Amino acid sequence: MPHAALSTGWMRGHYETLADLVAGVAAAGFHRLELSRNLTAEVLAAFPSGSAPVSSLHAPCPNVADSDDGIQLAATEEEQRRAAVALVKGTIDAAARYGASVVVVHVGTILIPPALERRLRALYRQGATGTRAYEQALQDITVARLLRREPHYGAALRSLDELCQYARPRGVRLGLENRVGYDEIPSFEEMKDLLHAYDADVIGYWHDVGHAHVLETLGFATQRAWLEACGQRLVGVHLHDVQGIDDHRAPGSGDVDLTMLHPYLRPDVIRVCEFDRTLSLADIRAGHEHLVQLGLVEAPRT
Repeated sequence: MPHAALSTGWMRGHYETLADLVAGVAAAGFHRLELSRNLTAEVLAAFPSGSAPVSSLHAPCPNVADSDDGIQLAATEEEQRRAAVALVKGTIDAAARYGASVVVVHVGTILIPPALERRLRALYRQGATGTRAYEQALQDITVARLLRREPHYGAALRSLDELCQYARPRGVRLGLENRVGYDEIPSFEEMKDLLHAYDADVIGYWHDVGHAHVLETLGFATQRAWLEACGQRLVGVHLHDVQGIDDHRAPGSGDVDLTMLHPYLRPDVIRVCEFDRTLSLADIRAGHEHLVQLGLVEAPRT
């Protein structure tokens, strides 16, 4: 059973350098990292390969100062799409340098009015699930996504074709992540289609436990459905808990039934804890201990 890695996304507000992070989180049981999109080229340059075990990278890593948190591989504007492809190629190069076999990828977003998802989430927080207003909000966002899907999905396929050609000779696989926004690609059905369309040696499924739980809670595909449909192609998981629809909480502090993961976590599946930076070191230690108790990750070495 693999040890858990810690996503470097947690380090913001806690540590300035990766060396400090490695030293600081050892007491919480973490001895390996997922290098994530909060890292600049300068931060990576000060962290030579071999400094600590690296399980995976989360694109874009390194990130550039003027980019947002996401990448738009599904952009219909060609210059924007090419810029996103270049960022992922840079992450693939970094993964090869650090000896990581998987790059976690966000495929992109379908440009629907953001107010649609804000309304759905607001209604959930008001306790309005099951009401006519809530069912209308679900229908509105579903129809809007369907009407605007095709050009973005086509752009995503062009990007993935190019990235597969780039990743294969470098021995790196792309882990397509299930996303927390309903406007994002891939949806449940799109993920199944993409895994069917691309070879397993270059494209795999990266399951984010919290994202799946949030969308299930809002009324979309269930966590179990994602795992049953895509589990054979599973290359890695982001482990965290959810309180209501607030994710990236410490395991054991929320509503997710993490035990359902057991049948899908083969020994080669990468385990990464992806925690909100507002959590304390004590919080992440407790979350890691909970995962060990559930038998989902190996106990830390002493």
